[in-house]
Amino acid sequence: MASFIGTFTNRIDRKGRVSVPARFRAALAAPPAAGAFNGVVVAPNGGLGAIDACDRQRIEDTIDRLDARDGLTAEEQEAIELVLSDSEELPFDGEGRIILPESLIALAGIGDKAVFVGIGRVFQIWSPERREAWRSEASEGPLGQIGLKDLWSLGAGGAA
Repeated sequence: MASFIGTFTNRIDRKGRVSVPARFRAALAAPPAAGAFNGVVVAPNGGLGAIDACDRQRIEDTIDRLDARDGLTAEEQEAIELVLSDSEELPFDGEGRIILPESLIALAGIGDKAVFVGIGRVFQIWSPERREAWRSEASEGPLGQIGLKDLWSLGAGGAA
């Protein structure tokens, strides 16, 4: 399963085409199997006003979990179904670009630039202004003091 870290800003053209950062494309690279999907899966993140993105394997794992109903509440099942129904597969063109749907461009408030932010097993696509506003707000709180060494302790009772 792919993982993504780092932040990259790329230009978006009038047709909605944007180059996915090379590091992210490498993580998304499909094995050379017949019929393998070579691209990214995207979904709106209305809570943040951004676009969530992942590899096809993460979607398959989510679908498997939904099908197995492994401890999912009815609310969790509905949430997964809502996200999956709004998701889209965006194939890479020959230059490593994807075409962002107009609805997602509008949701994220993206103009001529898009910010790609790796956050583990997914990455997000933001407008530069929204990302900077979110980052500034998050940095001012207690989590703004956390460093890489502190990540291991999160979820185990708080930051060390």
